[in-house]
Amino acid sequence: RVFAGMSRIEERCPGTALVVTHGNAGIAVIQWWLRLCQGCRAGTSFDLDPASISVLELNAWQERTITSLNDTAHLAAIEAS
Repeated sequence: RVFAGMSRIEERCPGTALVVTHGNAGIAVIQWWLRLCQGCRAGTSFDLDPASISVLELNAWQERTITSLNDTAHLAAIEAS
């Protein structure tokens, strides 16, 4: 379901899109972005903390990249209080 949903988002928002998800769906989004085949997905995962931000972008050569993964720096002020 995640792969189909992401493909629809890509078709409808060819530029920038914000996708909010949770848990395993977030992992599936990254796997979809990297175009991992089904066999590769079975052995590949990512640690994603609650409220973390990951940035997936096309680089100058139109290659799919992960610019930021599991960033939680924006939560520092909350944790300090």
